[in-house]
Amino acid sequence: EVALLDAAPSSPREAPPQIVPVAVAPRFLTVGEDVLAAGDERRVVWYAYDAKARTSGLLCDREYEGRVEAVGVCARRSVVLVEGRVEIRALDADDADARILSPDETDGERGEGTILSMAVVDPFLIYGTDGGRIHYYSLADESGLDYSRVRHTAAIVRIFANERGTRCVVVDGEAKAYVYNPALLELTPVPEFPSQYDTVLWEAPHRNVFFVFEGAAMHAYVYALETIRGPMVLKVGALTIGQSGETSTSPTLFALGDDLIPMLCHDEKITCQSKTNGQITTIASPVYDRDAKSGNTDLFAHHLSLLQLEKAWQIASQDGNVKHLLALANKSMQVMHVPMSICVYRKIGDAGMVMALEELRHVEDKKLLAGHIAKLFADYAMAQDHFFIQPPF
Repeated sequence: EVALLDAAPSSPREAPPQIVPVAVAPRFLTVGEDVLAAGDERRVVWYAYDAKARTSGLLCDREYEGRVEAVGVCARRSVVLVEGRVEIRALDADDADARILSPDETDGERGEGTILSMAVVDPFLIYGTDGGRIHYYSLADESGLDYSRVRHTAAIVRIFANERGTRCVVVDGEAKAYVYNPALLELTPVPEFPSQYDTVLWEAPHRNVFFVFEGAAMHAYVYALETIRGPMVLKVGALTIGQSGETSTSPTLFALGDDLIPMLCHDEKITCQSKTNGQITTIASPVYDRDAKSGNTDLFAHHLSLLQLEKAWQIASQDGNVKHLLALANKSMQVMHVPMSICVYRKIGDAGMVMALEELRHVEDKKLLAGHIAKLFADYAMAQDHFFIQPPF
């Protein structure tokens, strides 16, 4: 049997889990909004469940010709990765109605190899191949999204998507990790990615924060979509602020606990399962957990390291600490948050910077904006690089 527990903050903590009897000793489980899949090497059994009525029933029981490597569910469709290809079918359909995806078919190229990894996020199937391709496939339209695919230089062995599929951490065959943004078709390197990682979980609702778990430790990262150097992934750690507002980060390992297996990150908490007794517990994320005695400097540095600029501004604007204000001004400019930069420099009383930034408030071209901000940092080489790639008028 499988116990289902609602980890949402609004659910009552004392509510007992819903028990769903299953016909196999599961090697893996996949849980959808109202569907549960349990499977072993070649067999997957699907169940419908009703969380409110606390009822469940068998949907289908399928045997596959090869070893099942991953399973997903979306809108009553089963998505199963079996030895290098993906099988998609309605849960109430027979085997003849299966849709089979292989790299040769989706790429239109021969010899592309096999599908190694996948993630299912309604309404998308995201998968990677040993040829380095990353594809988005619309399960609703039953078609590939050609505009969202990219080719990497190494095989894509694992994919970890956020809850909307707008960001993915992909790990390649060389144990290097990247954040893939399908809107930009760019892979942004993840610095200091641990080679012995266990899993990657995105924080909800902070869509640009993710955690990498390595044994009893966790690494925290934040994805910055827009900076004067282009998209970047920053490792979260102890932030030191200098007298002139300059900052330096010492990467930090956050302790999780030897007995805990992380399952879900949400609302600054982590839902885990005990290795010892299987009990589900929800703990405060050590990344966000702060002692009640934490002072303004510690809280400000914490918010700044996570690029939570509004929260950092609330502290800096109240305490009036010049170091905090300068650090926030620098960080706001680095991530091209011009309105925040204007607020901070106005608080500092730097009329020249306020006037210069006001002229940039309505610049929409990000490369052009990055060039002007680089000039304000007196980094003329960077400014020149940004200006030179502007299209001619």
